[in-house]
Amino acid sequence: MLKNAWRVWSLVLMLLLLVPLAALAEEEDVSVGIQSADLTGPNLDQLKIVAGAYSPYEIKELTAEVGDRKTALMLSGYQWTGTISLEGLPKGDHILRVTAYTYEGSSAFTEQTVTLEGPTVIEITEPMDGTVIRNGRIPFKGKAITGNGTEISVAVAYTIDGQYHSRSIYIEPGKTAYFDASPYQGKKITFHFISGDEKAPILDREVYVEKSQRLTESLKVDGKLLDWNAERVLYKADGILHIEDRASGQVTSLPKLTVATKNEKLVGSGAIFEVIAGYRVRDPYYKPIWWNGSELVELAKAGAVQDVNGIYTAYFADGGLFILNTATGEKKAIPPAFPGSYYYSVLLNEDGSATISGSGLFRYLPDGSIQTLMEDRNAGYQGLLHSGNDYVYTDGWKVYRYDGQTVSVLKENDTIMMEAGKQYLYQNGWLAYIKKSATGSAQLFLRSPEGTEKQLTFLSSAPVLQALAEDGSVAYTFNYKTYIHSAQASKALEVSTSLGSTFHLPALGGWNQRLGSGLYQVLTGPVDLDNTPPAWPANGQLTVTDLTYKSVKLHWPAAADAKGVTGYVIYRDDFILDVVAPDTREYTTEVYQGQQVKLTVKAEDGAGNAGEALETSVTVPEHDYYPPEWNNGNELTVTDVTYTSAKLAWPAAYDHPAVLRYAVYRDDARIDEVPGDTTEYTATGLTPGTSYRFTIAAEDEFNQSQNNPTAVVTTPELTNSGDTEAPVWPEGSSLSVSEITYSSAYLNWTFAEDNAAVTSYELYRDGELVDSVSGDVYGYLAEGLASGRTYLFSVIAKDAAGHASTGNPSVSVTTAVYGSGGNPVPSATSLSLQAKPGFIDKDSVLEVYLKADQAKDLYSFLSKVQYDPSRLKLAQVLLHSEFGRENTTAVLSQNTSVPGQVKLTGTLLGSVPGRGDGTHLVILKFKTLQNGPSVISLLPGAVVADSQGRQTTLKNGSQLTVYVGGGDYDGDGQIGLSDLVLISRASGLSQGQTGFDSRFDINNDGKISASDVQYIAGRVGSV
Repeated sequence: MLKNAWRVWSLVLMLLLLVPLAALAEEEDVSVGIQSADLTGPNLDQLKIVAGAYSPYEIKELTAEVGDRKTALMLSGYQWTGTISLEGLPKGDHILRVTAYTYEGSSAFTEQTVTLEGPTVIEITEPMDGTVIRNGRIPFKGKAITGNGTEISVAVAYTIDGQYHSRSIYIEPGKTAYFDASPYQGKKITFHFISGDEKAPILDREVYVEKSQRLTESLKVDGKLLDWNAERVLYKADGILHIEDRASGQVTSLPKLTVATKNEKLVGSGAIFEVIAGYRVRDPYYKPIWWNGSELVELAKAGAVQDVNGIYTAYFADGGLFILNTATGEKKAIPPAFPGSYYYSVLLNEDGSATISGSGLFRYLPDGSIQTLMEDRNAGYQGLLHSGNDYVYTDGWKVYRYDGQTVSVLKENDTIMMEAGKQYLYQNGWLAYIKKSATGSAQLFLRSPEGTEKQLTFLSSAPVLQALAEDGSVAYTFNYKTYIHSAQASKALEVSTSLGSTFHLPALGGWNQRLGSGLYQVLTGPVDLDNTPPAWPANGQLTVTDLTYKSVKLHWPAAADAKGVTGYVIYRDDFILDVVAPDTREYTTEVYQGQQVKLTVKAEDGAGNAGEALETSVTVPEHDYYPPEWNNGNELTVTDVTYTSAKLAWPAAYDHPAVLRYAVYRDDARIDEVPGDTTEYTATGLTPGTSYRFTIAAEDEFNQSQNNPTAVVTTPELTNSGDTEAPVWPEGSSLSVSEITYSSAYLNWTFAEDNAAVTSYELYRDGELVDSVSGDVYGYLAEGLASGRTYLFSVIAKDAAGHASTGNPSVSVTTAVYGSGGNPVPSATSLSLQAKPGFIDKDSVLEVYLKADQAKDLYSFLSKVQYDPSRLKLAQVLLHSEFGRENTTAVLSQNTSVPGQVKLTGTLLGSVPGRGDGTHLVILKFKTLQNGPSVISLLPGAVVADSQGRQTTLKNGSQLTVYVGGGDYDGDGQIGLSDLVLISRASGLSQGQTGFDSRFDINNDGKISASDVQYIAGRVGSV
């Protein structure tokens, strides 16, 4: 007994150990703790409590209270549980107190804060329930609102063909998300909207994907269309039935039900429908509900709606068949035609009379009497159809017609079970029906009013009938498609998928279809079908620029379409990101560092046709979180200080993989930058006798260094010596020009005079200072000019006191047109690859430069670089600063859609001359994956263009071999003394000399130097 009691209290103690200390209280010999307190219920106002208590004495009770709400908790096993209703309490924080009492008289309590917010509500504005998608793309707009008013995201899951797909789309408040439905033509998709905090009931909406160009919308509602007439429309949205007055647009919403509805119809001024009443074993049974305009009326505990006409509805219920007059509310039971008779189907007339089939064919009159039209006590007739004076029905196997006088068999029993609307239809003397053909397969047949039979289908299985028109045209579905076959045609016309319900109504223009949220007229005549998608121009490509660790910009050409492009669809990793206007040619999207991302653009037209995809893949660079560091000191050295300039120098900063540039600041304002391999700068344009504070900051792609080198520079004062006169130009002074080329001109001027001395000449181009020379220089080469352009040059003389001349000479210069006369032509250009000097090991970064050799006026370039992706991983592509500053003076695009290949396109911006000999164009950063030789190739066929737009194709390519982790030159599998001897004997040789072996050029500087030998010696010594 004591052992069992010990076990019980041990378990209680274990449960209490799981309780947070803040929720645990002790007083004397009682301990009590709240294990959980969760808000439940539709409005999240029912507080479900689980608590535990311990005492050496017997626990009498536990109570829980919030304000004036109090309840006793019930013991269940070793836990005390209960629920307090917080309904009606204000939102905000409330204190839950749980108190434990013992029979001995002691007690203890603990408290916990409970925040009452109310439920989260999901608001989805697109798509509406029942939306029909015509272009294969579903937009999502919406949000979830928490009980305290905070807007949060909504996750989207979906079900297609009974298969559930978990959350893959997220809707952010104020943004549009998209679902690509193009693979699901002809499908109904049920979307499940789930609030981000999962505190809202899941909201389901059905969407239909139908792209048929033979359907044109004639009526649309904000939900799923169920029934309509000339005055009103009945539809369902988010589980609620609505009736809209077509004239005024006023909408009446019926009370929300907790169960689904079906067989919904307008009747009189209200509506009738069925809901699930319960289950018989596994099968549900239903009951009819009538909306009388003000309230819901249950017509029976179980039953089914049969027909409606005007103000009357007929329904089966326990006890028989009933007809309800919805104008008066009067309900009449249809008496049996004879003792033991029964009814199966009924057709109502506008006056409340009806034709009924069952143990024969009968007519019910408004006075309550029954007329027997035809009696067969051994049969059970059903599936009653009516056209003119004819009634057509079935016993399940045969199809019969009663013409008011006699009964005839229209179709004999061929073992195919018959159901009205699916296996047979009757209209204006025409009979469409499913029958076994001569081969024994079930096919569609059409019988004319004259009795002529025609086989319409020759399919692998039986079609399903949809509707029959007065002229014998028949609509049917087969293999998820809908067809209309006219009586005279030899072939059916495909009009849509099988999603909609097709019917023929002359008042609506003939063939129509009810689908989702609307009615659609079916166009059976000639239609100018647009099945041709937009096309991209020849060699059209999707290119990228501005690639960072978090974003990339896409660029694409204009697509063409005979009827016009309506937009471009942007994909990332096969998910739709956005849809942009037809005049858009670029798009910036978020990406994630370190990932390979596939980007796609498709053009589409008004018919929903989407052209072939333009695709590219990019490797997103990793974000460098560490700024460059000044490991070699941070002293900024100043030399060569003049009145107007000073030379700055600093030690190289360290960064992995490299310093990208150095920014130059003067008095905290950024004035210039130099490449990362440059550690000096000459500051010009200074004022004599002035102090300046210069700072150098090292930068990589993402960060800037700290504790940067800083120095104060003070320019010397000018020696005045009482000089008050400015330099003057003697009569006849001039500025002349010679040696004019497409990009330069040489200027000469006569000397100016000054009472003391001319100390400098300043050169201006189009009114802007471009340079200055000392007072004893009378010529200047103006470079960097644009081809075929006119410039105005002038020169100003200055003395030591800072006085400037007036009436200065000037000259107009027009540069030569590029390629004319003796000027260079682009065919002289060649491109090559060059590795950045340095020792390369496995898993390190290799930098390769695309370089212009023998270049004159290189303005744009297009090239392909190929590498072995098993040996190298392309990590980053950058524009070299020698060619231009990206997105400021130049742009660069890269395409990595082909594995092991990168396509590079670069161009300068603005009316500027092209670059010249030795310009580095692009930096390619690779991660080395294997030791040994890695070959990087510049493929033949590169294209260069000059500043006038003239292109030249370079027939030859080039190749660069880089040795990663070199050293095993004798092939014995290790780095030893014999390898050291081999490289030492080659020391001193340079590229191009006899005997030069690139394997020994370990640091890729074009020569085998002592540093290469030292590197191998170090590796030998480490073994």
